[in-house]
Amino acid sequence: MATNHTCISFTDSAGRDFKIIKTKASNIKLVNLGTPQKIRDTSYYGMNASFFNTTPVNGKYKILNIAYQDGVNVGSGVDSEDGRRNSVGTALIYWNGTSLLYADNVVFDSSSYVPKTSGSWAQGGIGLFLCNTLWETFYKDQLTSQQISDLDGGSARTGVLINTNTKDVYLIMSRILTTTVFDLRRAMMEYAGLSEGGSSGYWKGILLDGGRSAQLRGETIDYTVLSPLVARGVPQIIALKNNN
Repeated sequence: MATNHTCISFTDSAGRDFKIIKTKASNIKLVNLGTPQKIRDTSYYGMNASFFNTTPVNGKYKILNIAYQDGVNVGSGVDSEDGRRNSVGTALIYWNGTSLLYADNVVFDSSSYVPKTSGSWAQGGIGLFLCNTLWETFYKDQLTSQQISDLDGGSARTGVLINTNTKDVYLIMSRILTTTVFDLRRAMMEYAGLSEGGSSGYWKGILLDGGRSAQLRGETIDYTVLSPLVARGVPQIIALKNNN
């Protein structure tokens, strides 16, 4: 049995099933896979991560969120913004080697919130503003009108929930194709024991890429999007340092 991560099944109040990998922030590493791959075809445990352009440039796929590991950008090198800019969402979850933290309104990797030290990591995404009754407004403020439209409706969903006090990271996925952003956010809150309009306390959550990109793999989980969609390879993942 693994000692550095836990695989969890969770059903929300609407009867929707989610899979979760729980691990410590110190056991996370962000990895660029080079040529897009499915996680099940690698040696890694973990989850898909950043949004990315699905049209390659010289065989490489541009990552559309800030993604740093050990102070080094893990983009694909398509251009100067690849993995260095939050082009989808403006939230950031990061580990500086000591503390697990969250920040809003982070657009570029020049932000002081992006750690540049060995043992650190930073993953950008779309903030979900847990417990905030105005969350939809803040959520949409991070996105273009086209992105709002693209993310509307149901799809397989992935996200990251963190507890900044316990330094636990929860990689969460629903493979059900009718899952909305609202559904994922509600599941995060229910799992954490939070209520709308209350305090989110130490809990924070972000939305990551979904749809055909959605995939989660752990000791007892090998989860991809449901048929008729076919899982696709991704260029960057949130991986576990230690699979055991």
